[in-house]
Amino acid sequence: MKMRYLFAIVVPIAIATSGCTSTNDDAADESSDPAVAVVVSALDAKNSGDLAGWLSFYEGGKNPGTPLHAERILMNANQRWEVVEPCGVKEVDAEGNTTVECVIHDANDFWGVGGIGDTVPGIFIVNEDLLITFRENIFGSSRRNSFNSAFHQWLKETYPEVYSNSGFPNRGSFNGPGFDTADSELMLIAVEYVEEFVAQSDTYPLNPSDQ
Repeated sequence: MKMRYLFAIVVPIAIATSGCTSTNDDAADESSDPAVAVVVSALDAKNSGDLAGWLSFYEGGKNPGTPLHAERILMNANQRWEVVEPCGVKEVDAEGNTTVECVIHDANDFWGVGGIGDTVPGIFIVNEDLLITFRENIFGSSRRNSFNSAFHQWLKETYPEVYSNSGFPNRGSFNGPGFDTADSELMLIAVEYVEEFVAQSDTYPLNPSDQ
């Protein structure tokens, strides 16, 4: 049976869609705009695994788009929102709230191993105090649900002791391991086994043309 390393650093795995991603160093095409700078800095914090730093850019220290337990689970999947087209100001309303749009690729070490990764416009609203007050929920592909369920079934059949001892639910939730139970450590276990699951699969990894 595999050893469980809960605090191991997972090495990111290159997938077919990752060629479109980049670092966020040059993510802002309007770098002089404070709202754009806030969003880019927030994404840098998220992508470095700094949960407290990521949340500090939000009003009240809370991401309105994702519950805290979900943030922890996604951090354990090493989720990275990589800006592939520079962030820019979309509009400024009468109250001084700035809408910032970035084209973001969702990279991670769970679904990404299966060739699943969305690249979509991300919308952030920054208030006059330079705090993010809104983030549009931009990800949620049905492909993830199929991948989660297939992974759970394989883990249950291949490593029943891991499956039963870890407390995995009977099926994968839409958002991935741990969301049904709010247990972020389940995603760490999933990341440990996902490469083996994909290696034996006839379905994964998906090709870009399959998405």
